[in-house]
Amino acid sequence: EGEEQQENKQALEKLVNNIYENDLNCDLNQCSSRKMQVFQRIPQNLLNEKRERIFLDFSTLVLEEAIPKWSLKLLLKGFEHDSVTTEIVDEECLLDYCVGVASSIGIICTFLYGGNIKKDTLTRAASLGIAMQLTNISRDIIADARLGRTYIPNTWFHMESIERDAFIPKAATTKDTITDSDTPVLSFANSIISKAESYYSEAWEGISCLPPSVRLAVASALLIYRDIGIGITNASQYPERARTTLLRKIYLTFAACVYLVTDSKPRFNSSADGNIEDIFQRNVSSVQSPL
Repeated sequence: EGEEQQENKQALEKLVNNIYENDLNCDLNQCSSRKMQVFQRIPQNLLNEKRERIFLDFSTLVLEEAIPKWSLKLLLKGFEHDSVTTEIVDEECLLDYCVGVASSIGIICTFLYGGNIKKDTLTRAASLGIAMQLTNISRDIIADARLGRTYIPNTWFHMESIERDAFIPKAATTKDTITDSDTPVLSFANSIISKAESYYSEAWEGISCLPPSVRLAVASALLIYRDIGIGITNASQYPERARTTLLRKIYLTFAACVYLVTDSKPRFNSSADGNIEDIFQRNVSSVQSPL
């Protein structure tokens, strides 16, 4: 699996570099020939039927929507982190990881949505990516431990006088639901969820900057994902896999519609500034050098 991941990474890096080798400002008639040039410059040993199909669709989106290279390099940065076992040293590393694996997708989607794209809109998209990935991490602590990994920062372990290497196998062998008296899983999950709140709040402020056709979908996704964290926080035991029911999703979609129509917002459980502008700028700057 590790070798395949490395090949995927190499192929993606080649693809991204090839796409941006020339100016992206080409008309749709030129895009077809550009895509062929992109593929011709990827080593054949890095191509197979599955990759060719995915890369063709990917190249089409990038060329036709003029998606900036730095956003794709952020995605590759996140892909690289997940392809190797890298410890999360501190909260800054945790947030940077979230930007790579999740915010990059939100930023790319923002370009696909179109409209008048400003830097503030992109930073809000980055906020949503961070918030959603933090929610993923909070609900998958046990599942990740069973894969021999954890995204909890080492500094949090140190503050709680817990050995990271002892925590992972203990969490991995947990059955069904657990209480906080058994392990600190619930405590860590609640800390991550609390951190996500400020980014959900900042992300909501950017929804009005998106084209009207996508606002409800984004607002609904925000509320539904956030609800997973709320469910964990309100639980007396840590659920092995927290979920939101279909009925709850319908309710939250209706709630999102009401918020948008009335130009109001949900009550978020955080007044802290997530410092998203600095996080955004730090990560964009980190990928400006060549791949």
